[in-house]
Amino acid sequence: MRILVSLVAVLVASTAYAIRVPEDCASIGEAVMLASSGDTIEVAAGTYSGPENRNIEIFDKSLSFVGRGLVIMDVEGYGRSFLVDGYEIENGHFSFENMVFFNGSLNYGSGIVCRNATITIKNCAIAENRSYWGSGIVMENCDLVVENCVFYHNSALSAGSSFFLSGGNTSIRGCIIEDEGSTSWMECNGSSGTVLCCIINSTLEPCLFNNDIFSERVDFCNPEILDFRTGPFNFHSCGSIGTGLCTKTSVEEGNISWGFIKVINK
Repeated sequence: MRILVSLVAVLVASTAYAIRVPEDCASIGEAVMLASSGDTIEVAAGTYSGPENRNIEIFDKSLSFVGRGLVIMDVEGYGRSFLVDGYEIENGHFSFENMVFFNGSLNYGSGIVCRNATITIKNCAIAENRSYWGSGIVMENCDLVVENCVFYHNSALSAGSSFFLSGGNTSIRGCIIEDEGSTSWMECNGSSGTVLCCIINSTLEPCLFNNDIFSERVDFCNPEILDFRTGPFNFHSCGSIGTGLCTKTSVEEGNISWGFIKVINK
């Protein structure tokens, strides 16, 4: 009998729930407070702003966020969308899908900041965020997967308008990066990773890699004209329509389709 009770207790403790916004909770912040580790927060289509929908910090639970339709987190220039930290969580993991992180403004990391965890970001847009360091995504000692995302008009005064990476491993696949400003779209310090099937349409300086080893694998850019510093990053099947990846245009005229991206370059 005691064995049966123990099994039931384990099953109850390990059950993950879906919390719906706004059906179950009026705001994303309220849903985070209600959720337990392993839960999924499903957000209905709409624009979410105000204090309960920005500067959301998570330190004690792994959560997934899924947008049901077009979900826009409008920070309105008052901070960032999320800061998540898995230091106190066993196998900490966070995921975001079908969401837009918009209009953040903070000195460091005005979109999403993640520390000491695994994070997956799919089918999202990170747009019009502004900071001194790392306007789009900031990763510290994380394993990051970014797939089918758009980075649009993020700007950083110092470095890393879309990505500021420190430690861990990063995989960026099937993304469009179109940023603005006067610095690099990616700053990489001690990270490794792969950029696959992406389009970089940027007026910014090329990536800044501050590592010891650069693994040179670029299909659509002539390696001789790359302007990286160093870093163990691989670029595969990528194209540049500006100076963001190469020092000259490397996408030929015509229709080009890589993954979910279709570019008509006229």
